[in-house]
Amino acid sequence: MQRSFLWLSGADEDVLRNCATLHRSERMRFAGIGALVLVPAILGSLGMAYALSLITDLASLCLGGGTVWGLIVLAIDRYLVSTMHKSEVRHWVSTTVTALLRLIFALVVGTAVAHPLSLLWFEDSITQTIDEHRRTTVATRVDLADADVDAVPEVESTAAPLQEARDKQVAQKECLVKLQTYEQSNALSKETGCGISSGRAGCGSNCVRLGTRIDDVQQEIRILDEKIAAAQKVDAAAELIRQQRIEEIRGRSKADIAAIEATFSDDYLARVAALAELERKDPQVRLVSLFLIGLFVLVDVMPMTMKLATPMGQYERVRDTAVMRGIHAEQAKREAIPQIELAVAELYADAEKLMTEMNVLTRVSVDVLGAWQQHCAAVEEQVRLVRQRTPSGQELAAEGRILDIRKVDEQAWNSIVAHTMAFVRRP
Repeated sequence: MQRSFLWLSGADEDVLRNCATLHRSERMRFAGIGALVLVPAILGSLGMAYALSLITDLASLCLGGGTVWGLIVLAIDRYLVSTMHKSEVRHWVSTTVTALLRLIFALVVGTAVAHPLSLLWFEDSITQTIDEHRRTTVATRVDLADADVDAVPEVESTAAPLQEARDKQVAQKECLVKLQTYEQSNALSKETGCGISSGRAGCGSNCVRLGTRIDDVQQEIRILDEKIAAAQKVDAAAELIRQQRIEEIRGRSKADIAAIEATFSDDYLARVAALAELERKDPQVRLVSLFLIGLFVLVDVMPMTMKLATPMGQYERVRDTAVMRGIHAEQAKREAIPQIELAVAELYADAEKLMTEMNVLTRVSVDVLGAWQQHCAAVEEQVRLVRQRTPSGQELAAEGRILDIRKVDEQAWNSIVAHTMAFVRRP
């Protein structure tokens, strides 16, 4: 476990082994820094897994994405910590600038890690706010549907005026029937709304006239009944069309509400907006949110902060010694390079000169061998001619002369070889 924490801290095992007097304490110090590096990675994994859970229901994707993001945060923090060194051989300005740059980058990474965790902290309040927005949206759509329904005009009844006319005719008929009854009785003359009875018993001319009027009114009532029936059909058709239009409005409203319920966003961006709304409504929410983000950012920059805050130990001094040795060795190499280059240049010049001489020697040797071969060929030709021209019986004397010629050629070749070797061996 300690070796893993040491690796996370970026400590050099070779340098730690050279910390002879404080070897154990230096290992514990860097193991603690490595443990601090691991904490932001774990928090980053949790935050990314939560953020992905707002997008998809696949547990494998959430766990895989959270793990990958945690490894990325771990790699970044380990790089920042392992490349940040205190040193007595570096100027403080250079150390401060590099530390600030790494600290700014760590703040960015810490904010990216902290923001999903702050949303997780306010999970219930954010969910409640999103549900309120959903209900408000649904209520607005319902109100819009009600307004559209109210805007549908009522059907003007065409049967109502006919019904009123029929009612009048029925009243007229009843009045005439009553008047005719008075006319047929022995009652005294009585006045009704449609006339006055004669007061005579029996059905006289007035009674007959009343009967005719009653028949006419009854005919008009039958005509009005036919018109009313036709008008009621027209009114029923118009009312049916109106109800269909209302049902269409209600149907669209239900479909829109179902779509709102099914597609109302509660993803990461919606939760960020809900948290911003909570912060606007309640300043305390903003304070708590900023505190949480600051806390998680502090946890992320804690490894660098602790490494910068702790004083230099034996590890840093041993490392400075190794760095200085490396610098001096590199400087010595750089100083020796011109001499080495000069020696190499001389070697190249000598080699080129030697190659030139060897080329000359090769050409001389080739020329000597070529000339000697030509001489030998000429001598053999002379020997052949001498043998051809030697009279019979003088062959032995001729062979003696030929032998003398060959000895002279051998002495000449030995002289040539001796001069050539002397030329080759010259200083």
